[in-house]
Amino acid sequence: AKADELVFVHRGRGYLKTMFGLLPFRPMDYIVIPKCTTYEIEFDESEQPELLVVESNGDLGFPPRYLNP
Repeated sequence: AKADELVFVHRGRGYLKTMFGLLPFRPMDYIVIPKCTTYEIEFDESEQPELLVVESNGDLGFPPRYLNP
């Protein structure tokens, strides 16, 4: 609960389940999970998933065009 998480999906498809809803993902997607977010990752069984997971104690930072004023 102390860090944001960034997940890069190299291989695999599925859904990220959070209190915010259901987020489908596919290969080459980046998933940003804010700190204190409870989540579950459900993978399709068609292929073995490969992920890179990075935890960041600081802000991940977003380009201004993706933020509300």
